[in-house]
Amino acid sequence: MSRLFVLFLFIMTLFINCVNAKQDISAQYAYFFDKPFLKPFEQYKSQINENFIILPSISSYKKYSYESCAKNKARNKYYSYKKLVGEPVILKQVKLTNNSILGDIDFCSEFYLPKSRKTVYLPGACSRNTSNEAWECAGSKVLNTKNIDNIKDKYTNKTLFLRNKADLYMDLNKRLSNTIKLKKYTPVKLVNAFVGNDTDPIVIQVISNESVGFLFVRDEIAFDRLFYSKNPKELNKWSDLTWKKINEEKLWLGMTKKQAVMSWGKPDDINKYSGSFENHEQWMYGNSYLYFEQDKLTSWQD
Repeated sequence: MSRLFVLFLFIMTLFINCVNAKQDISAQYAYFFDKPFLKPFEQYKSQINENFIILPSISSYKKYSYESCAKNKARNKYYSYKKLVGEPVILKQVKLTNNSILGDIDFCSEFYLPKSRKTVYLPGACSRNTSNEAWECAGSKVLNTKNIDNIKDKYTNKTLFLRNKADLYMDLNKRLSNTIKLKKYTPVKLVNAFVGNDTDPIVIQVISNESVGFLFVRDEIAFDRLFYSKNPKELNKWSDLTWKKINEEKLWLGMTKKQAVMSWGKPDDINKYSGSFENHEQWMYGNSYLYFEQDKLTSWQD
């Protein structure tokens, strides 16, 4: 009887240790699972069986660039990055890796190469976008070709309007190029869209004031953040003085929330408060705070 009791205690101890180990592992990733990066990660996974292209690189990679997919590193040994550039591939599987750190999470993408009928593994990551604080997930060296196809189908030979200031580059080597400074809401005509490189995956060729140049975006989402499809000045019949202030990114008492977005862009975050008679909102832009009652700006703090 005593032997059975000792055996029972031993088994229970093993069970408790196992549960604690799992809790430690889950605690390690609790930060990520509480964050909204899961939605874009699932969106990335939803592209399984879709066509991608491996992007050229403007930076110097190691001969084999698969550190984030360590488990499958041996299977990549015959593929130098240079040989893979420009290859059409199909996304077959996505798995999280154990290389994640606080504020970032890595995954490994399995791609099928139709030409050679081989499989290659490339790293990707979910991280917080610096421009709008949104979580985004993307393969670091690949582009889903439907991004370019959709942009070309929707907007070729159409006039678009810049949401923000932008540099129009005169050649593709943007680091050595002369640029034209384009103001907010400048109209541009889209001529073409094609594959760029790992830093600027999509190149947008446009005409602005008879000058032909290039703008660069990461994907279709970034494209939509760069342009309005319709002239905002025709959609919003505000005075010339109001538009002048917006173009100069100014604030003024009494401006509407829509005018604030047009002037400063979308806020990083919004805190909402309800009082007895009024609805109050605090909009945060870095270390600057805008305060609204109903739809009017009542004060701001830098």
